[in-house]
Amino acid sequence: MSFKRDLDSIFDGKPTSPSTIKSNKKKTKKKKIKIPKKKNKLSREVLALQKDLEGDAQFQDITIAPTPVITGLKAKRKLQIKKKATQYYWKPIINSSRPDLTLYHWTKDNSDRETPFSLLNKSINIIQFTDEEYDANFKSTTWTIEQTKELFRLCEQFDLRFIVIYDRFKKLFPQFTIEDLRDRYYSITKKYTFLHPELQEKDYFKQASQFEYKKDHEIKRKKQWEKLYQRSMEEVEEEKQLITAYRKITS
Repeated sequence: MSFKRDLDSIFDGKPTSPSTIKSNKKKTKKKKIKIPKKKNKLSREVLALQKDLEGDAQFQDITIAPTPVITGLKAKRKLQIKKKATQYYWKPIINSSRPDLTLYHWTKDNSDRETPFSLLNKSINIIQFTDEEYDANFKSTTWTIEQTKELFRLCEQFDLRFIVIYDRFKKLFPQFTIEDLRDRYYSITKKYTFLHPELQEKDYFKQASQFEYKKDHEIKRKKQWEKLYQRSMEEVEEEKQLITAYRKITS
């Protein structure tokens, strides 16, 4: 190091010392570049882009983030706000099939028209016979006239829903089954239609005259269904194996 100092002193003409060397080192220190701090936690690129847009007058309304165009239901709702509000009325629901029940609802229609659902109120035409007709044509050893009239009254009330009819009928006459009720109703209706040919012009009575209820077949069918339903898992698996073996033989 002393040789280097001597050479420097010869070319510069100044004596070298440790103090002068330290001062030279201080002078040759690099300046630190100040990095601007982020504003609003945005990157420098975004800030530079924003400054460029602020300088240009024609891009004053352009934002950094694109705004979505409102379409569909939201746009329609905004348009509908400008329209006048629709007026609703608190009106009763008029239904001819339920005169005992009055319900209310909000509706735009201020008239007292019957509800359109009343058109769906379809009832079945149940025959009505007199005591003389019963004695002449419909007498039975197991049924009385009071039991038969009660059956037809329930059939008219519940529109031939025999499960419901049987539930009401067995409280008064528990000795009858649901097959007995169906057999009694269809047999009388079929015979009554043949006695009154003018009824066969209507679709319901025409179908009733052609329909034949087989009571014995219905009882047998239910017994077979109960046996099928009460099978154990072993019997089900055995049946599956027999079916697969049969298909292998026939294929």
